[in-house]
Amino acid sequence: MIESISIENFRCFKHTRIGGFKRVNLIGGQNNAGKTSLLEAMLLASQRGIDSIEFVQATLRNVTYNQTAPELSWNGLFYQNRQQNPIEISIQYPDRTQGIQLTYEEETGSAYADRVEDTGSGQWNRIKDNRIERKVSKSILRGLLTESGELSEHGFSFKIIVNKDADPKDFVARKSNLPLPVPVPFIPAGFKPDPRSISQDVELLIKAGKEDILRDALATIDLDIDQIRVFHYPALEVNLRRAAESFLPLSLFGDAITRVIDIIVKILKSPNAVLLIDEIENGIHYTHQQEFWKLLFKVARQFNVQIFATSHSLEMIRAFNEVAANEEFTAEAQYVEMFRSVRSGEIVGNMISHDTLAYSLVNNQTFRGE
Repeated sequence: MIESISIENFRCFKHTRIGGFKRVNLIGGQNNAGKTSLLEAMLLASQRGIDSIEFVQATLRNVTYNQTAPELSWNGLFYQNRQQNPIEISIQYPDRTQGIQLTYEEETGSAYADRVEDTGSGQWNRIKDNRIERKVSKSILRGLLTESGELSEHGFSFKIIVNKDADPKDFVARKSNLPLPVPVPFIPAGFKPDPRSISQDVELLIKAGKEDILRDALATIDLDIDQIRVFHYPALEVNLRRAAESFLPLSLFGDAITRVIDIIVKILKSPNAVLLIDEIENGIHYTHQQEFWKLLFKVARQFNVQIFATSHSLEMIRAFNEVAANEEFTAEAQYVEMFRSVRSGEIVGNMISHDTLAYSLVNNQTFRGE
């Protein structure tokens, strides 16, 4: 399991180290305190590769590659857009440290334009035209793997190249010699899974004998749901049945049911891994939150999954801490409060003990410390 993380020059983090994580970690704090960015940093350092970079940029932040100004493609990735300083993220496990270094560079110059020529046999060749010179500009994000704070001795690296005013098919180039990264599930805030994809996953889990776990998950929201099936007609979709009622598509049961299934499916699909959940409270009514946390603690332990979830919901934090009060779960629960230090101006992650959090909740006091 991840014990600590060190982050430099990434998003809102100039230099931050947070340690003391446990199996189930809830991350709180005010808006713009770095909660989502912390999850992104964990993703980049654990699932090291091009896909995770594009996920945090395009999927989470809606930042697209910019053909007119390639350098803007990395806006917000570097602390205060200081692209001259590398991003360094590392995570510490009990037996090792691994991470990633991201650097930015630009290339400018000139090149000859391509000219397409008909060969006369129905084929077209693209050749360099020495008569037409054009200016070129490239924005390059380079990633290097690190081990124990040093660059990997194997030289594993990748780079994403954004070419200014290039043909669409040549606009973005991706080059990598990385080993296949370990998948790290990340559930964004407000994200709705693809119905076909989640149906395929649920069907496989039912065949693997995990239907009882899925039903237990559904019971945290609706005790009357007694069966879960995947129908192939008229479309591939999960269907649920409440007692003495007919099967109905998952889409008719509301966001909470879909979110709970998505979270549990990702745990069951990725044993011995890390699960990242942004705004875990979304769609889940406060009256169901304690039972939901109990389920998460049990399933995370059963499948050896470490959970990092963010929340800005007082009810969700209170439910988490009330479940953590149970001796069965106390040793595996950790609440982390994110805030910006008044003294240094840097983002801090403060580990709050169960007793301190309980006292603060009862007395309506702030959780954070300096």
